[in-house]
Amino acid sequence: MREHWKSRAAVPAVAGLLLLLQAALLPAGAVWVTDNGNKFIILENLLRNGSAAIAYPAAEIDPGRRFFPDGNFHFQRHYGRIVSVYPEFFSALALPGYRLFGAVGLWLLPVGGTLAVLALFLALLPKYGPGWKLEAGLAGLLLCGSPLLFYSGTFWEMTAATAFPLAALLAARRRRLLAAGLLLGLGLWLREEFYLIALAAGIAALFFYPKEWRRCVPFGAGFLLAAIPLWIYNLVNYGHILGLHGALYYTHNAEGVPTLAERIGGVFEGFYLYLFRFESGWPGVETGWIPLVPMFLLLAAGAVRSARIKLWAAWIAAAGWAFLFWRFWCNPFPVLASGVTVGFVTSSPLLAGFFLMWRNLLTRGPRPLRMVTLAALLYCLALPVVLTRSDIGLIWGARHYLPVYPLLFVLSFAGFARLGWLRRQRLLTAVLIGAALVLQAVGIRALFGVAEDAARAEATIGALEPRVVVSDLFFLPEMTPRLFFAKQWLYVKNDTELRELTGLLREKGIDRFTLVLSALPGFRQVGDRALAEFLEMAPLSAEPYRLPAPGSGFMTLLIGECRLQ
Repeated sequence: MREHWKSRAAVPAVAGLLLLLQAALLPAGAVWVTDNGNKFIILENLLRNGSAAIAYPAAEIDPGRRFFPDGNFHFQRHYGRIVSVYPEFFSALALPGYRLFGAVGLWLLPVGGTLAVLALFLALLPKYGPGWKLEAGLAGLLLCGSPLLFYSGTFWEMTAATAFPLAALLAARRRRLLAAGLLLGLGLWLREEFYLIALAAGIAALFFYPKEWRRCVPFGAGFLLAAIPLWIYNLVNYGHILGLHGALYYTHNAEGVPTLAERIGGVFEGFYLYLFRFESGWPGVETGWIPLVPMFLLLAAGAVRSARIKLWAAWIAAAGWAFLFWRFWCNPFPVLASGVTVGFVTSSPLLAGFFLMWRNLLTRGPRPLRMVTLAALLYCLALPVVLTRSDIGLIWGARHYLPVYPLLFVLSFAGFARLGWLRRQRLLTAVLIGAALVLQAVGIRALFGVAEDAARAEATIGALEPRVVVSDLFFLPEMTPRLFFAKQWLYVKNDTELRELTGLLREKGIDRFTLVLSALPGFRQVGDRALAEFLEMAPLSAEPYRLPAPGSGFMTLLIGECRLQ
């Protein structure tokens, strides 16, 4: 038994080396999307000011905070303060590591969260189950064939949050239901998805164990024990028990939806977006539906008993993934598609066993396994209904499903085992595993591309002498978060604000500043005429420098120094 646990301990150790290698190759605290930069700004603000209320470095220039770089809605004015829409708890947890180790400390939670996930995943496997070689292989697939490796390379709570459902299931298996509920409630402090996870778990338990309903009482009590303090904190500080971020889900999906029919249509749109849509962004969008059709067939095959139909559906899905990979390979800027690389089914070849056998897993076998299957299905179907459909942003690989991905992977393995494909269809199994690994390799390539472009922009702008930076690029301050307090950002959203900014700069005696614009017209918020008028009053001291963005495709910048006349 001791040797068994030694072999299991070796898995996180080897995984740790891989994660450290990735961290060493990435810029410290790699920025993939504005969410990462926003959380770093919160962290830096907590370190400097000890408060979640964001200080404004340009307050002496702009006391009315009209030009605060709010990312359009990522920072909001609330009771006279400016606060992030994202909860501050992850940044607060990361603060001790940042104090002790500086930028290297930013990796502690993402990498540590992944190692905890792998350790808990192995702990959930039977003590004398498939053997240590297969266990190590499963853990390796979970790391490299799911978005887990990708999000280990970002300053985000994703991987740490994924550990909580596993720990809760481990506690529930040992009949520690109060602890199970408490763990899911603690996860709520990191991700709002835990509302749905706890609800799905409770419904599934009541469905399969109706006579033991009293066991849900300690489970619910544990959840409330952690949730109620969070609700009180949010209500007192942000005026809503869900906090600013949770409340945004209402407003995003309600915008421009005046009729009941459009609301119902929005629900179906959510299913399409978050279950299936996963495109490469390659020119020729009219072919984007081709790899999606096999994914519909994959789920449909899960509803029938015919092994032949399931086999055909799996091979057709494999062909769909091959077509998708070809489109990614041909696209010079695959990151531009990351706003639509969100489909859970399409992005999860590793879970094909679950998709093909969901009905079988739900209706046959041990009751605990059927209960977990029902909870997983409820979560998978409920999540697209509540997620925002109007501001998706850069997402890779259905990150909202990551907290339950390890459990779904266990169900997928059980599905493959019941089909007998691990022995009889080794080629198909290898193809599906290969598809999962290639897909995540595409994601890692995109992560490195964006992170390196963001770091390059941060270093270039940071090296310029003027402290004042004027820009109409909404994502730039959060994509270069270490400059937020080092520079004085002035963000303009339209032509009128740009014209008014000239007078403000003159009034405050600011005669030199850096101007940063996007080289892509689609990101411009200021028109050519207003910009020309602005440059007449504050001409460039030299030709603007064009900063390329070979990795992301969207961060190509025009940077110049202006002198106010």
